[in-house]
Amino acid sequence: MHLSVAFSEIPEHGLQVEVADTAWFPEDVVTRTGNISTDLILSKKGESKVELRGKIAVMVQLDCDRCLAGFNYTIDAPIQVILEVPDPSHHWHLQDLELGETDIETIVLDEPVVDIGDILRQQVLLALPEKQVCSVACLGLCDKCGTNLNVKPCQCRKKAVNSPFAVLAQYKNKKK
Repeated sequence: MHLSVAFSEIPEHGLQVEVADTAWFPEDVVTRTGNISTDLILSKKGESKVELRGKIAVMVQLDCDRCLAGFNYTIDAPIQVILEVPDPSHHWHLQDLELGETDIETIVLDEPVVDIGDILRQQVLLALPEKQVCSVACLGLCDKCGTNLNVKPCQCRKKAVNSPFAVLAQYKNKKK
């Protein structure tokens, strides 16, 4: 289902959008474990430009990159995006060269219609952490036997570590 709003449907004072449908959520990428809360406002910034502001909050299930255990992660992300239909009289190469710091959040559209579901899906994916770790103190898996070191220690760690300085230690022991 598409949650589409045409620019012409947005009043001058803005439009508050309620999103009850969750069909837009990227279930194929991340598992949702809680309800989705969205608070969105569409505001006209001219005939060819609309601003989408608000926030999205949802709890998702992620797998830890260190120990592979599942954990809950709360996404609570602000959204501020400019949606613009470019003026066909401007040459697109010149427009690309003139981008400023504030234009980074601008999404160029082919037609004056806001696809709210697509924007929400993008914002959820952008809000996921780059490194998914269950806790800062996560010990991960043993690289030899695969034991989850958060649950129990393994015997592999007690074996001698192959160090480049081990030869020096042997030399030191021979002198005594």
